[in-house]
Amino acid sequence: MFQGIGFDGMNILFATGGTGGHISVALSLAKELSCKSEKYHVKFSLNFNSFFEKKLKKNKFDYVAYSLKMPNSFFTFTWISFIIDNIKAFVKIFCFITKFKPDVIVGFGSYASIPAVFAGFLSFKKIKIILHEQNVIPGKANRALSLLASKVAVSFKASENLFRRKAVYTGNFVDKDFFIVTKDNGVKELKLKSNKFTIVVVGGSQGARAINQLFIKAANCIDDSIKKNIQVIHICGAKDYDNIRQNYDSLAIIDYQIIAFSDKMPLILAASDLIISRAGATSIAEISAVGRPSILIPYPYAGNHQKFNAQVLEDNKAAIVFDEGSISEQILADKIVALINDRQRLKFMAQASKNLADPESTNRMEYLINKSYENTK
Repeated sequence: MFQGIGFDGMNILFATGGTGGHISVALSLAKELSCKSEKYHVKFSLNFNSFFEKKLKKNKFDYVAYSLKMPNSFFTFTWISFIIDNIKAFVKIFCFITKFKPDVIVGFGSYASIPAVFAGFLSFKKIKIILHEQNVIPGKANRALSLLASKVAVSFKASENLFRRKAVYTGNFVDKDFFIVTKDNGVKELKLKSNKFTIVVVGGSQGARAINQLFIKAANCIDDSIKKNIQVIHICGAKDYDNIRQNYDSLAIIDYQIIAFSDKMPLILAASDLIISRAGATSIAEISAVGRPSILIPYPYAGNHQKFNAQVLEDNKAAIVFDEGSISEQILADKIVALINDRQRLKFMAQASKNLADPESTNRMEYLINKSYENTK
């Protein structure tokens, strides 16, 4: 930990987006820093999101929120509204920064982080700007903002050459509970049956309708003699919750839990024998931290960056990856059954997954923040 002379407190602003992938990693880091020292004073900026605002309040972090919505297409009237909203957001966060006087701003990606990072760059106070890139292939926001940043912390070593001399490998951040929770903890706390094969289906903080529907159809393709020995925890997102609950009534899977969103992800993932998931950077970091085998179905849009995230696990034999456009319910069902019948492969995949976990990521980021702060003096 940094032991700089005269270090009597550091103000840090975390500029995030409005989805779990951005906010969760920032919140994990903020909690870890706050636990280490009262001298870290962390505040957040984010796109309006009532769920994550409640999480920030619960963890006693102050924040400023504004409303930005990216238009679906170029050269439309919605772009005029988007530009106006960005100006409003810039003014709001600039005033917030003027009062808070951060020493360091850490941008976590997303177009919603741009007003905060830009305001910090143009402020009257000398503020060090660090970006954190969660994905193998950087998003457009961080690519643009890297011109203003002194350093770019990357989650994958493969990303280092994309930011050249500014790149610093830190890894991605997840709550420390992911590294210490056990399968027995999860089974007990979630009231699961220890003799059943546990599948966790999760599509990220927003849910994933394609994965939800695919798994339902795949489960119908699995023989009842196998399904009776399976239990499922399905995190489906709020929008799909009622529909998925109705579908489970016909699956012949007696033991299941359907959840819109959960704060118990360490327990849920640790309880699993197999995880079926998107390949967001946060999801991958959490899966690796608990050391579980997975079937990954990357989100095929948003620059297809999840495909490259998933490839890291696939190349290391920790996951099986399918393209959403080519996988069918029968293919998924056959792969699930094959893995259930091949416990040795599951064990090998689990160890490979655990080998990719990085419990030192928050320490590396803390060091980078502190060195940047030292350079402002």
